[in-house]
Amino acid sequence: MSAFPFGSTFDGERGVLEQMRGRRSRERKPARARDPGPVELHDMVAEAAYYRAQRRGFAPGHELEDWLQAETEIAAPAARRNRRP
Repeated sequence: MSAFPFGSTFDGERGVLEQMRGRRSRERKPARARDPGPVELHDMVAEAAYYRAQRRGFAPGHELEDWLQAETEIAAPAARRNRRP
């Protein structure tokens, strides 16, 4: 009797092992990243706009510009991702 449970070599079991590997890879599919919802997207834009304002010292009069730039950075790429099939 061999010390290996499948005999002395794994040549005959190679097909079984390949099937097991294939089955295991199908079972553990990587989780798909969830796109942010509208509330999360708004929060992300608000945070980006805040940091833009912080970088320029919170000088008044540029709030809309900060918001629109943050939307361009955050919301536009998310919208493009959502359009892909």
